[in-house]
Amino acid sequence: MKTNVSLLLSILVMLVVAPNMNAQKKKPSKKGIYTAWYLHKEMSKMIDSAKLRGKATGPCNPLIYIKSLGKKGVIPSPKKELGVAMDSLGASLTNPRSMETYGFDYWPLSEFNKSKTYGEFVNNFYNKDIGQLNKTKFKASNEYYRELKKIKKEGVTIYKRTVTKKNCTYSIETKFNFTKWDGARDADNQWIIYRAIFSGKLETNIKINCKCKGKSTNDLKKAHFRYEMPTSFVIDFSKKGNKQLWRPVKKRASNLDLVNTECCTANDISYEDPSLEIAPTENISLPNQTIGAFGGVGFGQDFEESSICLGAEYLYNATELGNSALFVGANVELETSSFMENTNTWVGFGPTAQLFSPISPRGDVHVTNGLSADVIFGSNDNNGIRDDISGFGITLNTGLNVPLGNNISVALILPVLNYQNLTFESEEGESSFEQQNTSLFIGKGSTTKLGVRFKF
Repeated sequence: MKTNVSLLLSILVMLVVAPNMNAQKKKPSKKGIYTAWYLHKEMSKMIDSAKLRGKATGPCNPLIYIKSLGKKGVIPSPKKELGVAMDSLGASLTNPRSMETYGFDYWPLSEFNKSKTYGEFVNNFYNKDIGQLNKTKFKASNEYYRELKKIKKEGVTIYKRTVTKKNCTYSIETKFNFTKWDGARDADNQWIIYRAIFSGKLETNIKINCKCKGKSTNDLKKAHFRYEMPTSFVIDFSKKGNKQLWRPVKKRASNLDLVNTECCTANDISYEDPSLEIAPTENISLPNQTIGAFGGVGFGQDFEESSICLGAEYLYNATELGNSALFVGANVELETSSFMENTNTWVGFGPTAQLFSPISPRGDVHVTNGLSADVIFGSNDNNGIRDDISGFGITLNTGLNVPLGNNISVALILPVLNYQNLTFESEEGESSFEQQNTSLFIGKGSTTKLGVRFKF
């Protein structure tokens, strides 16, 4: 019985302590987060300004797959993975194990930069030969020297991550390959005792593997992309500790190399159900954000009343709902309508939500269904008599989104149901009345719109 109680207590301790230990390992320091934000900025620049090199082979387009990741898919959070990675990098370069630095933390790194061999490093740091070191000093200095030699030669892996997006797996690895190590005292800055500058190149490899079952030969099976950009990692040592950051270099051309690509073949595709042959693929082609511009027309009163409008739209890819993606954002439009001698002109703006659902085999053509709300203000001119207009409107719509290229698509928006609650007040403020309009499909204030959306 006593043994069972002891065993139970041991298990409880493990259950409580183990998760806390793991959480502590994964939590970055403030310095790590601070450094990670600099790296995040550099990596964002690398992705945004990358120039594509290499061409895809076969009918599939691998670019839509990598663009679907976005920067969030490629770059981890500075407050989590990236911050932990920066703590690890800083410790590898500056932590001298049990080497005594007497408060001069830059000393081991400074002497390493000056030394060509381990013997020279020992002599510079300890002012002794290797044979004169005790076991503790020999072990500490040998481990530090060997680790730095390896890092300098092979580079350092900053992080590895795997992202699964529907039927595709993205294996992402980011490294920093060193080209030059410099170090010196900064004569112009009294705060900095020693500055170490590590020049090199950021490299992010993205390997994509997709399932071909139920797809077509226009779909991707495998692809390998590589981002590259020169940058530098800087450590400033002071009496209060050290500060680590990433700095841009003068020649910082960024490239995106398409290393290889492989499309699905007839042998890869196995249709257990014939209906799968026309089943749409996943939303791999949808961007993180879009900006759109539209023009539209509407008719009412047996086509005697007409409306025209111009509008703009911003959408953000908020979440995935099954095989669809929900975008939220805002729109604004200017509309004018006329009926005999009566002319209405107003501006409407407000939030919108649009659900994109793929209907093509490649998943790049989408049906859109959404809901928009607008605050409305403007004026009504009836044969020289002017009224001010204010109110709100709600529109239920459907539509189609068809790509024209990698970054642009044509969009058609069709109104299904529109409701408006408007107040007309005379210019002198002497009278006012309320008007409620409900339109099914195309009508006054319910226009069919055609426009373009730009991805980014």
